[in-house]
This record gives sequence, structure tokens and C-alpha cells, in this order.
Amino acid sequence: MKLVFANSKGGVGKSTLAVHCAVWLHDHGFRVAVLDLDKQRSSSVWIAEAEPKITVRTADTPEECLSEAQEL
Repeated sequence: MKLVFANSKGGVGKSTLAVHCAVWLHDHGFRVAVLDLDKQRSSSVWIAEAEPKITVRTADTPEECLSEAQEL
């Protein structure tokens, strides 16, 4: 299953929701990985602090996004 938190407007809570959802799923026994596409990389930093066992990858281009998503 893949969950996507997306919106073209900044400051609407995408990173916050993604991190909370990822940690909650991890805590309930799911295998979780986060692909952070935001230039600020907030999700990557927050995940590392909240639950270091969750795999985090980043991507800057659509091609990198597809490649990382397939690997995960």
C-alpha cells in the first residue's frame, strides 16, 4: 500500500501528517518507509528523531522519485 500526502500549497500539514501516520503504522507493526520529496526535508528530519527504524529516502526529480519508490 502506498499513501501520498500531496498539495501544491505549502504549510497545509503534509509533512506533519506523513510523519505521524508513518510512526503510527510502524508502532502497529507495519513495515514503513518514507519518501520525502519536499525541498525542506522536514519529514526526513522528524522521522529520524521520532523513529530511527523507519527507512527514509529523498528525491529531487520525477525520475528519482520513481526509482526510489520502486526500490522501497
